[in-house]
Amino acid sequence: MKKNTFLLLLILVSVRMFAQQPDFNNYQPLKCSGAIPDDFLRLSQDKYKSDVKAEAQNSKNHNVSSDKEDFLLATNYIIDQLLLSGKVLFGDTVTNYVNLVADRVLVEQPELRSKLRFYCLKSSEANAFSTNQGIIFITLGLIAQLENEAQLAFVISHEVAHYERRHTMEGYLKQQEIFADKNSYKYNTYDDQIRTASTYSKEMELEADSLGLLRLSKTGYACDESVASLFVLQFSELPFNEIVYHPYSLQNPVMQLPKDLFLDTVKQINFENDNDDDSYATHPNIAKRRKRLEAILGGLAECGTEKFVLNEPAFYMIRKISRFETVRIMLNARNYCAAYYNSYVLLDEDSTSDYLKICTAKALYGMAKYKNHYSFGDVSEYYNKKEGQQQQVYFLFSKLTAPQLNMIALRYLYNLSLVNASPVIAAMRDDLAEEAVRLNEITFPDMQKTYALYLEAKNTPDTAAPELVKAEPKVADPNENGKAFVSKYDKLRQEKKKLEQQQVIETKKSDGSKFYLLAFGDVMDKADVKELFAKAESKSATRLAQEKTEKESEDSDKAIRREEKEMRKHGKSLGIDTVIYVDPFYYLADDRKGLKLVKSETEQLEFSAQINENAYYANLSIKVLNPKTFTASDVEQYNDLAVVNDWMGERLDHDDELEMLPIETDRMQPLTEKYNTNYFCYTGIYSYKEKRSNRGGIIFFSVFVYPLLPVALVYAFTPEHHTYFYTLMYNVQTGKPELIQTVYLKSKAKKGFINSIMYDTMLQIKREKKDKKSAK
Repeated sequence: MKKNTFLLLLILVSVRMFAQQPDFNNYQPLKCSGAIPDDFLRLSQDKYKSDVKAEAQNSKNHNVSSDKEDFLLATNYIIDQLLLSGKVLFGDTVTNYVNLVADRVLVEQPELRSKLRFYCLKSSEANAFSTNQGIIFITLGLIAQLENEAQLAFVISHEVAHYERRHTMEGYLKQQEIFADKNSYKYNTYDDQIRTASTYSKEMELEADSLGLLRLSKTGYACDESVASLFVLQFSELPFNEIVYHPYSLQNPVMQLPKDLFLDTVKQINFENDNDDDSYATHPNIAKRRKRLEAILGGLAECGTEKFVLNEPAFYMIRKISRFETVRIMLNARNYCAAYYNSYVLLDEDSTSDYLKICTAKALYGMAKYKNHYSFGDVSEYYNKKEGQQQQVYFLFSKLTAPQLNMIALRYLYNLSLVNASPVIAAMRDDLAEEAVRLNEITFPDMQKTYALYLEAKNTPDTAAPELVKAEPKVADPNENGKAFVSKYDKLRQEKKKLEQQQVIETKKSDGSKFYLLAFGDVMDKADVKELFAKAESKSATRLAQEKTEKESEDSDKAIRREEKEMRKHGKSLGIDTVIYVDPFYYLADDRKGLKLVKSETEQLEFSAQINENAYYANLSIKVLNPKTFTASDVEQYNDLAVVNDWMGERLDHDDELEMLPIETDRMQPLTEKYNTNYFCYTGIYSYKEKRSNRGGIIFFSVFVYPLLPVALVYAFTPEHHTYFYTLMYNVQTGKPELIQTVYLKSKAKKGFINSIMYDTMLQIKREKKDKKSAK
């Protein structure tokens, strides 16, 4: 009775929680809500100490081995890096739903449930993993691929089994044992060690499958969905659905894509990829896992049959949210082809979604930028490695030339800008227009000429006979008894005329490779189109003139030297009043022990305090978004940090020469208004010590100058210290760096040195720009 009451309560909560669907036409990315959980707030060193204490209490002799301590120390810091990155969700719709399913799965184990925390992870990978600390992460990419609630319940059951059996720690300890035992592998190869370690990992994975299924069998969920979920994992790299691709949105009544840009057939999906040899893999292959589960299923006395226990519509809504999120994550990771095709798939169901159209535009913009700068291979996989309908998309964009893709993307952005007032869409449109002119040498007159030829060819019947080339007069050949003679050169002239005539005919039919010049053919007379290209040509001309002047000017070297001298003497004068410092970092390391995690965290907190102190004296208005100083009520700041980290992560992936506006720029706009600045700064310190090089030589030569021997010994055995102080500040509206600074100190990171450098940097940021007259 108690169990039924709890189930009814869960169902009522789920119905109420998901009664109102989000606006998918104007979808907004997920945000965290409510109080920040304790997992995010406690310092890593405090969690580590608590875990060591708990481990000691649970052991027989109240001792904790050094390997276990190392494991607990490393995992706490690694998990905290993830928790504080902004990639982890809490209190949002999807995470709340996952927790409801977890409540259902663990309804008969309240004590175990109280030890576990479930969070969703913003990743397009289909994955889930548990930690020794009781945190279970499930990616949005996995939820986006699942078919029903029962499959999610099995994923949860599987990860709970990993936690219960302490597989994370046991796997680590076993690997330490395997790779540390030199005698055991004295006559074996390193491959044997890898094979043994992976076999151990696979056994744990199979055990988690088995235990997960046994737990699932007691929940009412359909047990056979455990096997089905493995099928989902096997093909999780495929798009959300298989839909034949048609480039309708990339064409217009005038411009059609040539047939040679399309495959006759796409590669069939390989259904045998689960039988690969898994000898060296950390996970068993899908076939082996499926057989194990099917064997257990056959022996179960009873099992549920429900694919949905809580709320079927809620599951589909959660999956849809996860899919919309996954497309955005793909864009952020520069997986443009995948984002484009998955947006295409989703638009099949939500054809009016502005969000999906914007995602499509961003994907096209990203691909066009990389194609223009000869680095398309950096953001796209080889089309022949793809299976199913997505292969056509990868083929299409790989075969399009830079001018072709530039104009296709530009036209899509232009169309979108007519119905969407986003300044970011307009900025992307203008950026591609300028590159079309400057890099691909496309001019408005060329477009007009091509359109005129198109109209002429359209009005000319295909059966019209080409104008005949007049025959050249024949010359008698005295050597051939008066027969008509055509010299070699006469033949060449006639062939040349025929070829020229054929070129005229083909041009009138429009050169297939120049189809992109018709991208704006149906809107050529519109004033905004003319203005778009007029501005692009003006901007391109100005830039080319500047580049030419800088390259050819005799005084340019002198000017550069003067500027560099002025910079060394006075530094920059940026004239910026307000800056947001984002997650300052501080790392201490040495060549023997590696990264000093506890000391680094302590110094990081002190470093944040230094930033505030120096800003006060420099009269610079700042805000420090340091997640290690957040309190439970700072969820808004955590969301801000997540957006900034997404923007910065993407921006750092782009080469500076690309000059690409980051895809996430539109999400940064509310933050620039909120904090009243466009400037966001990453700063931090990396300090390490190492043994002094050439110690033997120093001691050897000091022997010949005996009085210096004590000094030489102290010098030789005193480690060298190296400190790097980094500052990187971006204007998030333009995507351009305003300040890139690296200061090297051959010493410890002494507070006085750091304050001196930091204060000087802040003065450069704050100092007003001087014009030439005032400078004189």
